[in-house]
Amino acid sequence: MTIQLHRPVFVLGCPRSGTTLLQQMLHSHRRLAVPSETRFVHVAYARRHGFGDLRRAENRRTLGEWITAAEGTKFAVLGLDAGAVVDDIVQAPPTLGSALAAVFRRYAREHGRPRWATSGRVTSARCRCCCGCSRTRSSST
Repeated sequence: MTIQLHRPVFVLGCPRSGTTLLQQMLHSHRRLAVPSETRFVHVAYARRHGFGDLRRAENRRTLGEWITAAEGTKFAVLGLDAGAVVDDIVQAPPTLGSALAAVFRRYAREHGRPRWATSGRVTSARCRCCCGCSRTRSSST
């Protein structure tokens, strides 16, 4: 069996369930770069049809510009050069997943780490927590 050492890691959880602590612990690993919650992954997915056919470079550029400049995406917390990220997205394969991965790969490279991770909150108003309870939560994303 071949182990894929460059696959991303996704940390998902209910609000107040410890995902931020886990994210910080993972970021302390020398091979893994985990930025603060950026809030653009879920929104980009929800708006994916508005970016048009991503096989067209100009649509990938529009997506990249939205990620790097739209209000509320928190792209600035990454500390990356927006133009370089947009160029990475334009050069990436024509899928939303590849475009989002391009952002996080750039973040990992900037931090000298071979692997990236991202975190997010479960967006459902009802969250099934690990303890099995069913809590009603208001979603912040």
